[in-house]
Amino acid sequence: MSERKLYQISGCLLATGITFLLIKEIPEVHNFKGTFIYNYLLLPIKLSLGILMALLPSLWKWMTKSSFLYLCGISSLEMYLVHMTFVNSTSTSWQDILTFIGITTIGTWLFYQLNQRIIKKWI
Repeated sequence: MSERKLYQISGCLLATGITFLLIKEIPEVHNFKGTFIYNYLLLPIKLSLGILMALLPSLWKWMTKSSFLYLCGISSLEMYLVHMTFVNSTSTSWQDILTFIGITTIGTWLFYQLNQRIIKKWI
């Protein structure tokens, strides 16, 4: 697919996402929050912007060369799993937040190391 075509598709996806995002903010529509109909309004927002986010690395080549984004990508599953385990046990004090970040970082690293050992064993 040509780069021009990708930019056209990306523009349409962005326009769709922003249009439905603006529709969602109309007070009459916002009153439906928490209902089944409201979830159907959220679908085009999340779907179009999610596909756009998946297309961005193919449009902007610097994203595929970023070591920080690479690190985030390879550890995102582990970070999510570890984060969800501890998220309910924190309060809003800055000490608890720093402790949470530290535990999440260490847990993510340990979980990533475990996954890498499992992968190497089976390959």
